[in-house]
Order: sequence, then structure tokens, then C-alpha cells
Amino acid sequence: MIHTKKQIEDLVRKLMKDVKRNYLEKNEIYISFETNHKIPVLNKVVNNCWQIAVDVHDDQSNKDEPASILLYINDTTLDFEGYLDGSMGRPIPLLPKKDSDGIFYLDKF
Repeated sequence: MIHTKKQIEDLVRKLMKDVKRNYLEKNEIYISFETNHKIPVLNKVVNNCWQIAVDVHDDQSNKDEPASILLYINDTTLDFEGYLDGSMGRPIPLLPKKDSDGIFYLDKF
């Protein structure tokens, strides 16, 4: 099934709503989704995925330099991978994990 841009935007909105702030120990970054902003522009990429960048910020420093969560959503299966894309170094893989309260938390692989 091929999904429309709006369907993918709705999926990302739901995902962002379901993810609560979580501390990534190794990277000392608190992630909070700016859900009041418009969903960033989505671009179809060659491997049948949507690439989405969601700005996040570091509560401890660099408030003026937000990082981004990069989500890659497969257009057929809706499987997705998430990466924390900071200003330095390679993207760090992230995986939403559902806790006993039924809410997704962002953790490293």
C-alpha cells in the first residue's frame, strides 16, 4: 500500500504524541518533541521510505542549536527507524520502546 503524505504526517503526529521525554544517558540529552509546530516537509527517498526530521533540544546546553530526530518510515510496511542526528558525529540509532504504561519511550538500540 502506498501512503499519502497526509497519512504519514498523521502517523508521525501520533508517534510524537505517544513519545514522552526520556533521558539518553550516554549522550546527556533530554528529548522533547515540539508538537505545536508543523510537521517538517517530507521527502520520498529512493528506498521507498519517507525521511522526516523532527527538531529536538538539549535541556542542559545548546538550546540554540537543536538536534534532530531523523525518522525513516517504510511506505509499504510503515516500519520505521529513528536516529538522533546531532551537530557532531554520526547519527545515533534510536528505538521507541513501549513501557508497561503503554507509552513509547525513545531509547538507543
